[in-house]
Amino acid sequence: MIVMKRRLNTSFILIGLTLLALSLSFLSDRNFYFYPPEWAPTFNDLRIDIIALITGILLMICGFFNIKNDFFVGLLLAVAAAFVSFMLAIELIHIYFVGYFRLKPSIILDMYFLADIMLTAYYRRSTRTRKR
Repeated sequence: MIVMKRRLNTSFILIGLTLLALSLSFLSDRNFYFYPPEWAPTFNDLRIDIIALITGILLMICGFFNIKNDFFVGLLLAVAAAFVSFMLAIELIHIYFVGYFRLKPSIILDMYFLADIMLTAYYRRSTRTRKR
């Protein structure tokens, strides 16, 4: 039980660090997504990047301090999964409609990151003690 909690805390920290790095990367490149041109300002919006940045920091805090508020941690994981799903969809649009094939490795890593977030959320729920 202690090993599983330590592993979950490490997962929260790693997911938070990855989300933090991605959001800082997008904050430094304001024109990363460019297609379709009328949606580019929405895709590159500063507010979305700041939400991801705050979510990453809060997930790292949850991992470091072993915060056990299920609703709060679940909400943070849901926001992280939504952000990664949003990135994945935009990158698929760039590949399919523009033919910008440089994003293929990024799509593979986004799928792995999304699976990691979902598995962490699943195992977080299954390690709680249930009263029957």
